[in-house]
Amino acid sequence: MWKEWEDYYKTLQVHFLAEPEVIRSAYLRLSKKYHPDVNASSEAEGSMSLLNRAYEVLSNPVTRQQYFMKWVEKYQQVTTPKHETFNVHPLDFSVEPIRKVLIDYFDSLANKQYEKAYNLLSERDKDKISKEDYFKWQSLVAEVFCLMSFNISFHELYHQVMLQDHKYELCVEFLVEVVEKNHIMGRLENDEFIKSMVFEKNTWQIYLGYKDLNRVIDRFQSLASLKNDRGRYSKDTFLSQVSSEQARLNRYGNCFTLLAGKMSPLKGNCVDKSKALYILQRMEATLRCLDKLCLLDEKLIMILLPETNAQSAMGVIDKMSAIFSIEKEVSIQFSIVEQDETFLDTLLNA
Repeated sequence: MWKEWEDYYKTLQVHFLAEPEVIRSAYLRLSKKYHPDVNASSEAEGSMSLLNRAYEVLSNPVTRQQYFMKWVEKYQQVTTPKHETFNVHPLDFSVEPIRKVLIDYFDSLANKQYEKAYNLLSERDKDKISKEDYFKWQSLVAEVFCLMSFNISFHELYHQVMLQDHKYELCVEFLVEVVEKNHIMGRLENDEFIKSMVFEKNTWQIYLGYKDLNRVIDRFQSLASLKNDRGRYSKDTFLSQVSSEQARLNRYGNCFTLLAGKMSPLKGNCVDKSKALYILQRMEATLRCLDKLCLLDEKLIMILLPETNAQSAMGVIDKMSAIFSIEKEVSIQFSIVEQDETFLDTLLNA
């Protein structure tokens, strides 16, 4: 079909990811230059024959993809014969056309154009992820995070790589650095991760690699629900409730107890506000309706137990300690807050 060491991209003077119309235009331009009818050079006939072979292969999507794999394999053997990856620079490998696909993907997500983003996914992702689930997932993500900006840079190129249960001839990894607004925590956050692109059906496609989206949808549903909990767990709301209990104590002698839950990360984990709010939700499910909770900061939870003395509060501590003893990411140390004359001032200034 083709001679093994003929570089048809070089022959037609085109990029290996050139669009079909670019290839055709290059062929027509060079044909006018090397056709024997207009070029009397002794090399014209050979050059024209090479141009014809190159165009015959690259103008057909099937033979072009087959040739492309051989072309990559050739350069891999020349550069790094013992490795699955190879250095991009000696090949003059331009990743910009591939990077632009990934840019389009994140632009689509930022603009909530989820159908456009879905269409950029790999064929196997589309087989395993329905359009409805994908839209639901991204809609939930948008409730929690707002993509403010992103930067995409080349990370690695792989040849003959297995992803899940399928072998891809080419896979390009990009480092994606994002700035997002966390709607739950009310702040900007920086994050970075690797995103993979695979070459399939003569195009570059986004590879997600999920078998299904059930878990990730559940996770973001839980996170999205926290948006409505911020006011309920705020310090101002909690202090108002404590002040009311203090007034009832002073007037009627009705007791109340305050508990503090100090959170500490385990095994290199971190305690962020999302995790703390998740723990608050779990606590609330085990407490009475009249008990109130507050996230004083990202590592300190306060619990108001109306009509509860210190002895009864110890029973609550034992119950909470047992429930959260199996928590793998964070430990919680509960204690009773001493209610002296300054404890409200201490809370106000916390």
